[in-house]
Amino acid sequence: MCLIFTIRPIPVLGLPYGLPLRHNLNVMKSYLIFLVTLYCGVVFSQGVAVYTGPDEQFYVFDSGSFTRLEYQPVQSYKIGYDQLVYLDNMGRLKWYKEGKSVIVEDYALTNFFVTDYLIAYLLGDQLIVLDEGKRKTLKYNKGLFMVGDSLISFYDAQSNYLKAYYNKAIYEIEDGMGGMPFKSMLSGDNTMAYIDRNDYFKMFYRGEIYDLTYNVSSYRVGKNIIAYIEGSSSEFKIEYKAEHFEIDLLPPKSYKVADNLVAFVDNSDNFKVFYDGEIFELSSFAPDFYKCSENMLVYAEDEQFKAFYNGQVFDLDNYTPQKYYLGQNTIAYIGQQNQLEVFFKGKEITASSEPLSKLEVFSHAIAITKHPHAVSVFYNGREYIVE
Repeated sequence: MCLIFTIRPIPVLGLPYGLPLRHNLNVMKSYLIFLVTLYCGVVFSQGVAVYTGPDEQFYVFDSGSFTRLEYQPVQSYKIGYDQLVYLDNMGRLKWYKEGKSVIVEDYALTNFFVTDYLIAYLLGDQLIVLDEGKRKTLKYNKGLFMVGDSLISFYDAQSNYLKAYYNKAIYEIEDGMGGMPFKSMLSGDNTMAYIDRNDYFKMFYRGEIYDLTYNVSSYRVGKNIIAYIEGSSSEFKIEYKAEHFEIDLLPPKSYKVADNLVAFVDNSDNFKVFYDGEIFELSSFAPDFYKCSENMLVYAEDEQFKAFYNGQVFDLDNYTPQKYYLGQNTIAYIGQQNQLEVFFKGKEITASSEPLSKLEVFSHAIAITKHPHAVSVFYNGREYIVE
């Protein structure tokens, strides 16, 4: 049987590129739709896609060409910004990037992680990072670790140090000469915050350690940003790109952190956003709900669905959808007629007026399945139809 693969670009309004649905979805019986993610899964990243055909062989699409990577089904896979990592049929860890697939490990792994820039995995008790193809063991023992886009924060029990891997170097953040070096720790894509054993609150940001304050009652970490409430004064404060901001003398009723922003309901129920060094008051009352992820914030007021993006408020719809998805620069949701509505970089568009059977949104991607024979992927202003 001859299998033909095509991807046809169609210009549409600015929409991000997409990762379709994963292979653990319901399996369809017909091999004619093996590219459709309801059958076996197609995942798109920045110019890269993977899928398993009806013959169970593993394929990659990269910049317009198709290549068979494996003749047997793979055990699992994960995709970052422009790279693919997977466990082959024998359990070997392999890394694909720019047309090449190489074996990283021959041994069984405990787990592996892929971000936009880093790959990390556990080999027994070892924590190992793969950074632009270079392998480095971070520690040889069990313990807490967090993996972000450009930062891995971890506790090394052997040396009793809290450490960080950043910009291809290992930093010793806090020593444990007097006991456990920290009481708590949170790490984002490029920023780490922690409370040391003496209750001092500190930050690691771009290779530097900052002493922030003493005794905090709560804190949250995002990209370039930390929000926290001091324990003694209850003041609400923010560190943004290593600059200090006094936000409020009273603690907020709630707050959430994402990339470069903090959304919060203050003590008087005013709904506000700290973004790029400024405070924006969105309303004088608490929203029905609010959620932030990546660089996007969505919320509802009297069931009006709204977004805060790039310093502006956008009215998206006059009802609150039951399902909505946040990605980088992107909000997608199912409309009242089961159509796909997309907000991307300040523009609103009905991406599909047809009923949808499946939708997934990722950091740089939107993928939809209209029916078993129609899969579309939106990326960077174009719709790619898998035929």
